[in-house]
Amino acid sequence: MRRMRQIAVDRTIAAGARFGGILPDPLLGSTVRNVVLASRFALRPILHRNLLSALGPDPRLQQAERDYFTRAAEWARFTALTFHRGFAASGFPDNYGEFHESFDHLESAARLGRGVVLVGPHQFCHELFAAMALRRIRLVGVIRQETRNAALLGHWYAQLGMPTILRPPRATAIADFRAMLRVLRDGAALGVTPDLPGSQGEGEEVSWFGRTIRLRGGAFWLALRGRAPIVCYWIRRVGTRLICHFSPPLTIESERGVMADCSVRQHLQRWTSEFEQELRGQPDGWAFWVDRRWTRILREPLDVRR
Repeated sequence: MRRMRQIAVDRTIAAGARFGGILPDPLLGSTVRNVVLASRFALRPILHRNLLSALGPDPRLQQAERDYFTRAAEWARFTALTFHRGFAASGFPDNYGEFHESFDHLESAARLGRGVVLVGPHQFCHELFAAMALRRIRLVGVIRQETRNAALLGHWYAQLGMPTILRPPRATAIADFRAMLRVLRDGAALGVTPDLPGSQGEGEEVSWFGRTIRLRGGAFWLALRGRAPIVCYWIRRVGTRLICHFSPPLTIESERGVMADCSVRQHLQRWTSEFEQELRGQPDGWAFWVDRRWTRILREPLDVRR
């Protein structure tokens, strides 16, 4: 049954992509935006329960729920325009997204010539900001060849103008790691999103909203082994625009008497704590509140070790 649902979803996405290409720009943008807004009737109960599980009773939750679907709809509109017309024609930098002055941190890290590990969660429009960054730094995306709808994904990255490296089918973790290290050693920035929960025995244990969860520490292992600086990004809404902020570069050094895995776990926990703090301050920007994997975690009691 699950496989049948996946096939149905994939075919719907492919059909929607074909249909969207024949619509004029204003109609394409408004149609996609309205479809996402209509989805709130099905998704709002899931969103409400997950927000409540993470944040507890909070008078801001109703507004956060409304803002979540507004941001999702705007993301969908700019994504559709980029997919069919190209990023330059989307109007995203002119009408919605801009960089904070802290973008200087990313540029200064790139000038070191050791590559950059750019770390952040799946916030709405994070890939559109990556396309903006390409105008000023070298940035490489990593995609799996075996990903469902791989052709659509490849077209998406091409429209963003982002160079990519393909992860071969059935590649081992070591092969993946080496491919990413090559990107860093070539002096490019590599974007990594650690906000995907690991399965049992996979990843590192960290604390998040009072729960012990597992996240993959690959970004921090890459920074340690590749001697590349880490820069974190956070996307915040200010009025009607999104502003992308960047942290100062951080280099993870090997310390005598400290095991490498302990150092990686410490840095991953610090990032996870910052991630939690960002969600507490502006929860509507994280796309994964309604993701099944996070829903399972948020339905568990507090302090259950996974």
